[in-house]
Amino acid sequence: MQHLWDVVGYAYNADVYCEHCIAALFEREDDDAPSIFDGAETILDDEARRRGIDRDDVSSYDSNDFPQAILASEVEGDEHCGKCLEKLVS
Repeated sequence: MQHLWDVVGYAYNADVYCEHCIAALFEREDDDAPSIFDGAETILDDEARRRGIDRDDVSSYDSNDFPQAILASEVEGDEHCGKCLEKLVS
């Protein structure tokens, strides 16, 4: 069951991505980097730390520079991932 505050996708570079696709886009091959199995939020937290981005302050960065979370409550109608075309909210 999805809650209104659940992250269902990400706005990035003028497109919308599901959690799996954004994780794959930002996954690094470093030994100490989180993997896709750790999830999108963990991968994005790690990448934000590396870039000096405060993900808790979405007004401090633009979604063209770094992904911003889309909550279930923000999705109207059928929103699809721009890469895999899966629906964000089921």
